[in-house]
Formats: sequence, structure tokens, C-alpha cells
Amino acid sequence: MTGMQSCNYYFRDFLERFPSPTVILDLAGPIEYLNPEFSACFGYLLEDIPTYHEWFRQAHPDPVYRERVLEVWNTLIESPDGWPPQQFEICGKDGTIHHLSAQIVNIEQNKRVVVFDDITEQLQTAQEREQLLDDLQRRTTQLLTAAEVARSTGTILNTEELMRQTVTLIRERFDFYYVGIFLVDVDG
Repeated sequence: MTGMQSCNYYFRDFLERFPSPTVILDLAGPIEYLNPEFSACFGYLLEDIPTYHEWFRQAHPDPVYRERVLEVWNTLIESPDGWPPQQFEICGKDGTIHHLSAQIVNIEQNKRVVVFDDITEQLQTAQEREQLLDDLQRRTTQLLTAAEVARSTGTILNTEELMRQTVTLIRERFDFYYVGIFLVDVDG
């Protein structure tokens, strides 16, 4: 085995074991290689997406979104130094939407290696964190308002003034359009 054959063998072995979805494509022709992680992540085999045009058609089924991605892709693909990671949504073969960061490396004039990093879980975690923070803020406001109403009950002796202030506090703090207090007569 010559030095170049050995290098190609190790490169191919590296790609087979690489933990990120990776594709080697020829801009003028077929997709040349998908590593096992690519197929495991997206479900596509090489025969499903023989060219990068077919890959775009299947990975981005919405024609409007596909056109936007192609505009970015075509601009960045011309860069001689590759491009910094870009975020995209890609539709897997089963219809699952993956949020990805993709980075491209130019290896020859028309050949590119594209490495994907699935950031779907990271984005979901960030959204869940934002939702939890919003919930915490809402509950904090509720507790502060309840504490302020409780404080008012100890300092305001006039029942009508207490109800008016309670309604105002609740309406303002919770951004309600209308707040009312309904009193129940113990005699029915």
C-alpha cells in the first residue's frame, strides 16, 4: 500500500467512525459518500439522495424554505475557505425535522465535505428553559401580588378601599383587562 492509498484508507476509516453525520459531495455530480451516522440520523441512504440537488429536494420539502437555503448555500459554497457553521432545518426520511449546524470544508475544486451537528435537543432545551423562566416570572409576580394584598388587609381597615386596592393590584400585576370581586351573602 502506497502512502496515498494508506492516507485514503485511514481517511475513509475515520469517516466511517466519525460521530457526526458527514457527506462528501461533488458539486458537478453525485453525492459520493454518506457516513453511517448520516444515515442513522436522517434515514437517507446514498441511493435515496444520489445528487445534492435531490438531497435538497428531500431535506427541504417546503419550496420556499428550500429556495432560501439554496441561496445561502450557493453563496457560501463558492467561498474558497469553506464557511463557518450555519443553522438549518432538515427533514429526515421519516419526516422528522432536525435542527442542524452544518459546516463545509472544500477538499477539491468541486468536492466538499459537509459535517452536520444535530442541535435539535439543544434548541428544545433552550426553549424549555425559556418556558420555565417565564413560568417562574409569572409565579413570582403572583406571589408578590398575594403578599402585597395580604399586607394591605392588615393596614387598610375600610373594606371598600381594601377591595378597590386588591382589584387594582391584581389587574395591573397580571395585566388583566377586568377584575371583579363577587361577595357571597351568608344568608343566601
